[in-house]
Amino acid sequence: MAYSVGIGRGDFDFVFVDEAGQPCEPEVLCALATMVGSNTRVVLAGDHKQLGPIVRSPIARKAEYDVSLLERLCALPQYSKKKSGGDDDDDGAAATAAAAAAS
Repeated sequence: MAYSVGIGRGDFDFVFVDEAGQPCEPEVLCALATMVGSNTRVVLAGDHKQLGPIVRSPIARKAEYDVSLLERLCALPQYSKKKSGGDDDDDGAAATAAAAAAS
């Protein structure tokens, strides 16, 4: 869509994805692929513990398309609560770190 109105890859310095816990990973990655250049920073904002992607297809669920990009990043060992020493009920540090890693 952005490309069709003359916005090219890398035209943005920052791309913010609000409610990044809701869309499935391919939805976010396909949109970012059309806008993000080598110097673009990506910020994922949202809570991966709330409403996630709604995927009705059992085939898509089996392929793990019911996982958001934010959730997948927060599951990486770099953002483990045990490593960061955070509270078990607080995922704020993990979400912030995941957003920084996506850029």
